[in-house]
Amino acid sequence: MRGYDVIWLQNPNLFSGNTHDRDRLKKLIKNNTATLFVVDEAGMLTLIEWEKYSLMTYCKEIDNLIILSTFSKIYGMSGLRAGFATGNAKVLKMIEKYSLTFPLSAVTEFFLDNILGKENEVGYFRKKISSNKDNLEKLMERDRDVFLKHNLTNCIFAYHKSKNLSEELLRRGIITLELDRVLGVEEKRYVRIAVHSSNRTYNLLRDAIFEVLSLKD
Repeated sequence: MRGYDVIWLQNPNLFSGNTHDRDRLKKLIKNNTATLFVVDEAGMLTLIEWEKYSLMTYCKEIDNLIILSTFSKIYGMSGLRAGFATGNAKVLKMIEKYSLTFPLSAVTEFFLDNILGKENEVGYFRKKISSNKDNLEKLMERDRDVFLKHNLTNCIFAYHKSKNLSEELLRRGIITLELDRVLGVEEKRYVRIAVHSSNRTYNLLRDAIFEVLSLKD
């Protein structure tokens, strides 16, 4: 890692579905103290047993580590643009020095005050997302031409031998991410489908998959 001032990692990687082993990351970071590691854990809180994968609790013992997180994913607050960083105090003070005078709106602060500390509710959302994802993957596996890349995130990674899943789902009002358009992603022909906790979005996605794959109850 010599010659690198900063290395940015995403864990879990929401473009590939890969989740890095926490102990291996710790060893890598501790063995390269001259490099600042910025680990983007934006999707971490959606994982079941996320504590086993996150480096957040190790920030005090690792000086060259910054963790980035967000309320956009598990809390469903992407439009409010709220997140946080934890880690090296010196670097954080430097970031704070150049940040906006009022980084959060009053509306954002209101919602944060009402959701923080409600871990039981967040735990319910996490389990609901996992259950919805499992059900949808089992549904898609009924079509032998569908290939899935199983992962720990709240996203389904899939491709079909003969159908363009992205285009077919878009015609039915479902927006996906075509991974062929993402630089550095090896999984070609795959699309990423985000899974949420709400029954409404689950039913919309389930009905669309049924129609695209011509499945029967």
